[in-house]
Amino acid sequence: MQFKNVKASELGDRVELPGLAEWIERLRGDEAAILIAAPAGTGKTAAVGAIARQVQRDVMQCDLLQVFEYPDSHEALRSILTIAENLRATVFQADGFDRLVERLQEAGDSAALDELRGWLADKKERLRSFKVTFVATGRQLEVLPADLRAQFDATFPA
Repeated sequence: MQFKNVKASELGDRVELPGLAEWIERLRGDEAAILIAAPAGTGKTAAVGAIARQVQRDVMQCDLLQVFEYPDSHEALRSILTIAENLRATVFQADGFDRLVERLQEAGDSAALDELRGWLADKKERLRSFKVTFVATGRQLEVLPADLRAQFDATFPA
């Protein structure tokens, strides 16, 4: 799997979506899991940079669709989550969250979805203690089951 470490300042500051910049400013800074859904080109990655600047951390980026490049996508997803929960003082951008969930649903992989839901529920305190903010980004909020969306501390759009 490929991960990219970047400084928050490298992610730009063009947030085009109305209300997103203001929403970021209202974040408390102790959110362990954040979900941002917005159309392509509207500044999701810039928003991640703004969040990272706000909490004074660097960013590690991962395209979640990489899991489907491995024979056991469930195990690949578990590896990404394990890496995220063992970081220190980092904003972890899990890009393509909606597409990951959609593909898991299409494949009928309820076990992977249950693990993702459980991980979000169970690991938030660990993330907070290690000063990790898990930011899931995607384009379509409506493809995510309500019980999965409920596991996030903050969601845009709310």
